[in-house]
Amino acid sequence: MTLWLPPLLALVAFLYAAVGHAGASGYIAVLALAGLPAEQIKPLALILNTAVAAQGSWQFVRAGHLRWRLFWPMLLAGLPMAFLGALARSAHALVSAVGRTGAAGLGPALSPPARRSRALDATAVDSAGD
Repeated sequence: MTLWLPPLLALVAFLYAAVGHAGASGYIAVLALAGLPAEQIKPLALILNTAVAAQGSWQFVRAGHLRWRLFWPMLLAGLPMAFLGALARSAHALVSAVGRTGAAGLGPALSPPARRSRALDATAVDSAGD
């Protein structure tokens, strides 16, 4: 293991946790840049993500921000749905098609608005005066 890997993972954990996230995508990126195989990246990222999320959740609960009255219905509804979701087998082609469709649909929404050129504006003014 290289010497820069643990401090960089700690930095990623700190930066993500500072904004309320656990940092899985950051861990995956750092571990991939370190050259680890995917078979090792997946469990390591899961372990790191779980540890940071547990720490953040513990601090949230300890600070008194969790309203148990609102939490319990979500927990009771979420547990069986997570179990059913884990049982469902999705076809790779379907998931890929949905991903491509979503990415294609977001492209125009995320692109900056088109700007009109000044030459077109000047031509419009000249023709309006005739």
